[in-house]
Amino acid sequence: HADTISREQNFVFAARTKNLEPFLSFFYPNIKGLSNSFIENGRVNTLTNSIGFNGEIPYVKLNGVEYKKISLRAASQNNLLRDSISAAEIDLNDSLQLMNPFFSASIQHNEADFVLSVSEKNLLNEISLSGHVVATDDSLTFSLNKNKMQLNNREWTLEKNNSIVYGKNKLTVHNFNLTQGEQQLLINSIPSSTADVRCQFTNLHVEDFYHFIRLYGYDASGQLTGTVDVKNIFSNLFFIANATITNFYFNHDH
Repeated sequence: HADTISREQNFVFAARTKNLEPFLSFFYPNIKGLSNSFIENGRVNTLTNSIGFNGEIPYVKLNGVEYKKISLRAASQNNLLRDSISAAEIDLNDSLQLMNPFFSASIQHNEADFVLSVSEKNLLNEISLSGHVVATDDSLTFSLNKNKMQLNNREWTLEKNNSIVYGKNKLTVHNFNLTQGEQQLLINSIPSSTADVRCQFTNLHVEDFYHFIRLYGYDASGQLTGTVDVKNIFSNLFFIANATITNFYFNHDH
């Protein structure tokens, strides 16, 4: 008779890489690193429906972005999975380095609670978010807790009672409200639409956000008030703006 594999499995595993550069350079030239990576304390137990492991990737470079000392953790018990991923540093380019990025999630059935934090090397920008996500057959619904974040050395507050629903050809946003003193960024879906979003700005300091997309080393500053409608997000994307900028400077020119 044919041998059968028992559905009751309980085993441990571990793995470690050595020098992968020759292999990667030949088969995957856009990937560098991954040498001396390891997985340890791996376990699978189908009797208790549990899995777990710890791992580390000392260095990897993907499409020009460098990741340093990535740590992976996962453990599950009784249909609850807890996992986390962190890194010492992510170098996006020569002038933008992210320090100590961290993500963790507790996942059970079709719901998850998550935490995300990251800071910039100069510590002018620090983001820490927590929230909840629910998955259905055709969409994901995110809701963020009331969170604090630092942008360009200013403390911002993300208000609660918000939601973002993403699905096939569908994106709806409700009350994504980011405030700092007299500044406000409010994002909502346009009524009777499944793919149009309105961004409303009030006294928004351009330099706080332009910093992330700084073009060719040029500086920009000013206060932005008005709206920008993002239309047809999934096809034929276009924008409709009705906004004014006061005290505008570009590369120190008024």
